[in-house]
Amino acid sequence: MVQSQIILVMKFKKHLESIVPYSPGKSGGRSDAIKLSSNENLAGCSPQVQAALQTAVAHIAYYPNQTHALVAAIAKHVGVSEDHVMVGNGSDELITLLAMGYLEPQHTVLSAEQTFSQYQFAAQLIGARYAVSSMVGDSYDLDAMADQITDSTRLVFIANPNNPTGTMVTESAVIRFLNRVPSSCLVVLDEAYYEYVERSDYPNGVAMLSQFSNLVITRTFSKAYGLAGLRLGYAIASPDIIRVLNVVKQPFHVNALAMRAGLAALGDPAFIRESVATVSEQRQRTMAFLDGFKNRGVSYTDSVANFVLIDLPMTGQAAFDYLYQRGIVVRDLASFGRPQAIRVTVGLPKHMDRFFSAFLELMRSI
Repeated sequence: MVQSQIILVMKFKKHLESIVPYSPGKSGGRSDAIKLSSNENLAGCSPQVQAALQTAVAHIAYYPNQTHALVAAIAKHVGVSEDHVMVGNGSDELITLLAMGYLEPQHTVLSAEQTFSQYQFAAQLIGARYAVSSMVGDSYDLDAMADQITDSTRLVFIANPNNPTGTMVTESAVIRFLNRVPSSCLVVLDEAYYEYVERSDYPNGVAMLSQFSNLVITRTFSKAYGLAGLRLGYAIASPDIIRVLNVVKQPFHVNALAMRAGLAALGDPAFIRESVATVSEQRQRTMAFLDGFKNRGVSYTDSVANFVLIDLPMTGQAAFDYLYQRGIVVRDLASFGRPQAIRVTVGLPKHMDRFFSAFLELMRSI
């Protein structure tokens, strides 16, 4: 007699059903394609990093052991003690660790309506509520956000500069906001693009840590340092917050090559200065180029980062398709709630020349 079998179907957590797995953009269908879609540093990384990695490869059979050295170097770089710093597998991981350490399902995460998707993912991962605040002038409205904070709000994320708009909030606005936030709520200043900002009113978040114990700053080596492929970031916060993050992290969560690269990158400030100066020059050049299409329905945000958001008289998907066929990969911003916009990374002069030529063809085609 054949016994009946009971089949048990494993079901995953209900609150995970709303999460759409991250899908990276296309890298280009041609060998000569220029990728202007992910805000990477098109100048690459420091030659010192490349040399350090060649040496580090000989030791990859061993677990990484340079965490203390990297933390010490970062602490010296930003001007804090080592117990205020933690490294992560990209700043993405640090955002997730904050959610793991401080959120429960009854809590709320607050951010802006058009910003980095990782904030919503962190809330959804825990099953917490994600709330958004309307933006003003393509930028965070911190006064409106402060009005939305409730007893359940545990994490507030502020991308500064913001992705995808490239705009920033000022130091006075951040201080005014922090003074209204209860100590039970953490405020995260995500400063992934801070190296590119040249304005004098950009917040000095590190200096604010002594006054606001609920402040966290996240930064990355993926952008200005050109280490996106190695996934390395760091958090700056009070020792109490750093201890919580160390509790919930995985063992050996940052790989040995990334840590060695980070140390070498911090040792070459000249590369960062030159890279940032090039981006600044090409960003202004890009905006001046786009000014020539204002009467054709083209506008752009006043970006302080290494990318520019461009509003178009067509869908972003249509622009993406046209440019993609010509070896230029940009980011369609429909997923950010901007169906008629694209985001373009600012690269070297040769990259922007290619983009300008293809964009001019695009506008002539409509």
